[in-house]
This record gives sequence, C-alpha cells and structure tokens, in this order.
Amino acid sequence: MNTSIIDIVNASQDALLAGNVERYLALFAEDVISAGPVSPPSRGRAALKHHVEALLAGFSSIRFVERQVFAVGRSAALRYSLEAESHSGKPVRLTGVDVFEIDEDSRIHRVTSYFDPAALTSPG
Repeated sequence: MNTSIIDIVNASQDALLAGNVERYLALFAEDVISAGPVSPPSRGRAALKHHVEALLAGFSSIRFVERQVFAVGRSAALRYSLEAESHSGKPVRLTGVDVFEIDEDSRIHRVTSYFDPAALTSPG
C-alpha cells in the first residue's frame, strides 16, 4: 500500500468536502489536467478552481457514503458513492471512480473522473 499517495488523494477530498478551495488547489500541480464526462478537459489550477467553485456552488451539502482509495506506484483510483443536496433541496446520489496521477513533487498532475452524468439530473 502506498500511504503517501493515498494521503494526498484523501486530503484533496477532505478539502473539497470542507469547501476549502485553496487547500484543495494546493495539492495540484500548476499544469494539472482535469477530465470528466460533463465538460471538456481543462489544464491549469485556474481552470480547476473555476470548475470546483462551480461544483460547490451547486450544492448545499455533499457527503461521502463510501470512499475507498487504491494506489499503485504514482497513481491512485478513488471509488466513491456520495450524496448531495442542491440548494433547492433536490437530492443527488452519485457513484464513480476518479483516477489520480501524482508527479515527482507529490502534487496531483492529472485527475480523470468517471461517472454517469445522468445522475446529476436524476432524483437521488
């Protein structure tokens, strides 16, 4: 088990759930690449900041129901189920996998998210 990679991924998710965007971004490389099913890939912390702030603004609460990290070398997969609630009270339940690649400076260089985007518009 690669504890340091697991710690980096867990720290990113803890910061995200706490709504601490600056602490979240500090874990990422300046030229981070972020990709997922709801928007085109983005590059750089500024683009990631825009994405994360928009994500957090869409929900009044987000919590993990399940969160498990598996690491191999300088990569890790985060398998998760989460529950969220929109500001209008609409529940959202999302299950997915995020794959993280960590650079030589122990910063997240790439994150790719895999989930069904229909879950964002379907009742929880």
